[in-house]
Amino acid sequence: MSRNAKKKPKNKGRRMVTFLFVLLFLIVFLYLQNAYVGLSSYTYENAQIPAAFDGYRILQVSDVHSGTFMNFMSLVKATKPDCIFITGDMLDRNTKDLDIVEGYIDELTALAPVYFVTGNHEIGCKVYKEFRQYMQDSGVEVLENRRTTLEKDGEQIAVIGLHDYLNFGSNARFADTLDSLMLGYRDPFTILLSHRPEKIEIYKKTDVDLVFSGHAHGGQIRLPFIGGLIAPGQFLFPKYTAGLITEGSLSMAISRGLGNSSRFPQRVFNRPELVLVTLKTGE
Repeated sequence: MSRNAKKKPKNKGRRMVTFLFVLLFLIVFLYLQNAYVGLSSYTYENAQIPAAFDGYRILQVSDVHSGTFMNFMSLVKATKPDCIFITGDMLDRNTKDLDIVEGYIDELTALAPVYFVTGNHEIGCKVYKEFRQYMQDSGVEVLENRRTTLEKDGEQIAVIGLHDYLNFGSNARFADTLDSLMLGYRDPFTILLSHRPEKIEIYKKTDVDLVFSGHAHGGQIRLPFIGGLIAPGQFLFPKYTAGLITEGSLSMAISRGLGNSSRFPQRVFNRPELVLVTLKTGE
């Protein structure tokens, strides 16, 4: 037998070990991409923010899709928020058991005031009405085409919540509802909670200062130096998928969300995300 023939079993064993190591790495990597939550922190400065709200901490939770995560609530608690905005798709449209999301609501409301707007999955979910009632009984302000205020030391910030776009069916009805919610108010600073970032052109035509949205899942797969790959309503290489962006006088915080798209249930270079926005009064 030749010397080369004797080496084949050893080389085969090495290749098998290498293959198993790479496979294990991929399994762990892909699991953490779905399960381990990160935090993105931003400071938003605007001269119209009342002085009492300087340093006010807003935590955004979006697109949970009834999922479970390794460090979700421990990270939420560590942010010490003054209030919490849930910007839609807390439920997945196929959700039948509410135990997980009701548990989240119990823990969130114990930390800070919670404000909720619907996403497209709530509109299509058979148990949403039951979940909505549970949230209201727990003290969550459900802002389905409603307006409320944040109050601190005698000063106020207006908060508007828009129902998800599926509830309207057209840009005209969506825009008209937002206009009617803004009508007659002259608050110095206004926040809008609306699930869909791709409707930014509608938001820009109002006096809204800061929008919180989700829906895009960060583009689901994020490519280095390029960004998100695909998002609902924006398709390939979407523009509005993550971060705190500013266009004209409007700024928008876009959460990559926590849960997965039902069409492609795997995040890549796009870990689940909580967003913390700290308000700062400008000069």
